[in-house]
Amino acid sequence: MTKKTHTEKERNATSIRAKSNDHLELIPDADLLEKRFQRIEDFERIVYAKLKENHDYRLTTENRKELLKPGAEKICALVNVRPEYVLIDKTEDFDTPLFSYTYECRIVHIPTSKSLGNFFAACDSVETELDISDGQPLEKIRDIVREKAKERAFLEVIWGAGMSAWLHHQVIDRDLEPILTEASQKFYSITITGPRQSGKTTLCKTVFPKHSYVNLEDIDARAFAREDPKGFLDQFPEGAIIDEVQHVPDLLSYLQVVIDEKRVQGHWILTGSQNFLLLKSVSQSLAGRTAVYNLLPLAYKEITSFDQHPKSLEEAIVTGSYPGIFDLGMNQKDWYRSYITTYIERDMRAIGNVGDLLTFQKFIQLCAGRTAQLLNYSSLAEDCGISQTTAKNWFSLLETSFVAFRLPAFHSNLRKRLVKMPKLHFYDTGLVCWLLGIHTPEQLRSHPLRGPIFETWVVSEILKNRTNRGETKGMSFYRDRNGTEVDLVVEHPSSITLIEAKSTQTASSNLLGKTLRVREHLSELPQPCNVIAVYGGDQLQKRSDGNIVPWNKLHEEQI
Repeated sequence: MTKKTHTEKERNATSIRAKSNDHLELIPDADLLEKRFQRIEDFERIVYAKLKENHDYRLTTENRKELLKPGAEKICALVNVRPEYVLIDKTEDFDTPLFSYTYECRIVHIPTSKSLGNFFAACDSVETELDISDGQPLEKIRDIVREKAKERAFLEVIWGAGMSAWLHHQVIDRDLEPILTEASQKFYSITITGPRQSGKTTLCKTVFPKHSYVNLEDIDARAFAREDPKGFLDQFPEGAIIDEVQHVPDLLSYLQVVIDEKRVQGHWILTGSQNFLLLKSVSQSLAGRTAVYNLLPLAYKEITSFDQHPKSLEEAIVTGSYPGIFDLGMNQKDWYRSYITTYIERDMRAIGNVGDLLTFQKFIQLCAGRTAQLLNYSSLAEDCGISQTTAKNWFSLLETSFVAFRLPAFHSNLRKRLVKMPKLHFYDTGLVCWLLGIHTPEQLRSHPLRGPIFETWVVSEILKNRTNRGETKGMSFYRDRNGTEVDLVVEHPSSITLIEAKSTQTASSNLLGKTLRVREHLSELPQPCNVIAVYGGDQLQKRSDGNIVPWNKLHEEQI
């Protein structure tokens, strides 16, 4: 990318500030620099929301004041942005408008495309391009920025369009958005749970761009909320998005008082990554005051909104469904390695007091090898070398962190001897593949667990689609003592859908065999049973006795 040429006014202003010790704000701490980048992203989201409403929206002198209130003005104060320096300009290379914020001794350009670009450093008004090439890991860039910060260098950051794919941050519409918008008009607060990195923060900032934002992962913010919860909440008179609220569960008791006093719909948006701990606190303090929703990893329908998305079944399964893999263009192998280390293992220490992480990782790998199978704690414990009680506790931790879940066995008043043991499934097949050492579509094609992994993909895909519609119950599997079984049973108010998953790419009547036998077993039920076979091919067949559905059209069935 060709570096932007500044106007004479910008150059003079920059030169004056760079040469004057009275106005030069050096960067004493690199962490502070990163925090300011995050706050600038908050400001950018406000601009993005405006552009989403009106694609022809442009920042001008006339509408700048409107944009800068109320949320943006607060962010300006946080990052020392001088509102009078907010202006619109264009680069010579492309016609993307750049919003330029000149503050103290730094200039930041942010395009509406929300891309990250090259980093430049300048000292004493002499600008030098940092040695950063396309494809370098984010950690490397951070190291370079930290090094420049240590040298107390004047820093200028240019965020430009058309950069390498891994730096491109693409915001897509999530299927849960309309439900959250509707709920915010009925409930005083909304609680969103889900696994780490499932996109909760991005979703909240997109749906509620005018809300202030605070993350309790931040040590200072967490300390403030714990030591002075009332004062912490008082700084948000118009409500706020409070991220990772499970870190300060007592805060919800104080929030209850605030909600009861003001009674304003959609004022408070709470998120958390630890299902049981958060919901326990919410049920105790905010019962009847908040609507609770789960944001799971991306459904395939959502994944196809990204410019670069998997086209084949094997690629979709191996790549997985976490937003960071797609909006940053990262290699899924590297992403999952970081995810296991940074999030899962850290959370296990925090919420489960897991001391032996090596054994715990072996436990997760054993669970991955048993995906779509009956959850047998005794067998897991024996193979892992732990007690059955520990195996139960550790699996509960995986459920709490939205890594894995139990699919219950179907039960009814029919005189059938049904299996009662639940099945083990993961929310994300990319994680399953990484844990099993499957890193390419080619490896998956010949892997002995291809079938069970595809079954998990189908079950989790239907679970995501139903969750995004606000439907959280009614899923089970059928298996009797004689071996008659079907992978998934979905109960609707007036019907039942039986689903079988087969990874074969060839459609045939045999794919419906199991579901038709189970339908006969359930013939005594008052509800009619619909039959579906999901397979790895690409041709939809609507037969008289059931539908044979391609994997990439599963969401169209509205199961």
